[in-house]
Amino acid sequence: MKICIVSPHIDDAVLSCGIFIQRHVAVGDQILVVDIFTKGKNDTRRAAEEKEAMARIGATGYILDEYDAPDRDARYKSTKELFLGEMKDVPETFL
Repeated sequence: MKICIVSPHIDDAVLSCGIFIQRHVAVGDQILVVDIFTKGKNDTRRAAEEKEAMARIGATGYILDEYDAPDRDARYKSTKELFLGEMKDVPETFL
């Protein structure tokens, strides 16, 4: 069987589905992990780590190189703004 796992960020699939991946590899299934938001700070080092992790668990990794939030939108650069910013965009039903 061929299985494709879509992972928002590098290491998300390994951390959340690592055992699932290893179990399927153990029975001969082919696993492709597609990491979406991978471009940005430390991307070269993180991509190398992801490649090594995929090899260790027997999966194939594919990196799409879309920019991660802090590198695509300035409002995500500040942790204070991200977590303590205004709530004007949150629907009233969630407040």
